[in-house]
Amino acid sequence: MAFQRPPGDPLHRAPPPAAPLPGGEPAPDEMLPGGLTGRIEQEMELLQRHVLMLKAVMDHQPIGIIRLSEITGYPQHKVRYSLRVLEQEGLIEPSPQGAIATNKVHEFLPNLRGLLTSMTDVVGQLRKAIE
Repeated sequence: MAFQRPPGDPLHRAPPPAAPLPGGEPAPDEMLPGGLTGRIEQEMELLQRHVLMLKAVMDHQPIGIIRLSEITGYPQHKVRYSLRVLEQEGLIEPSPQGAIATNKVHEFLPNLRGLLTSMTDVVGQLRKAIE
């Protein structure tokens, strides 16, 4: 069972395909360790950070960038980027006192749980395929 990406999810933009070498061989960057998995590792780290920020906002709202940085250990520029993504998704909104979660969170979290379950299934299938 392949996992489904939510429509319009900015966290899952596919990178442009590498140009194949003559004869259909993969480009050298695809043959390097991590070449096949590097993009998904980066995306998972980014998703993890965004979800951590969302959870921190939910637990400490209203909350500002400096306090989020202190709580999460991420630098302020990464906190700012995550907040922008979460705001674009409608999961948080700014207030004079800091970021606050919206009601859309109650729809998003179950969908994320379902996506993570699907991804776990895919990971299990991949593990079986390489045994």
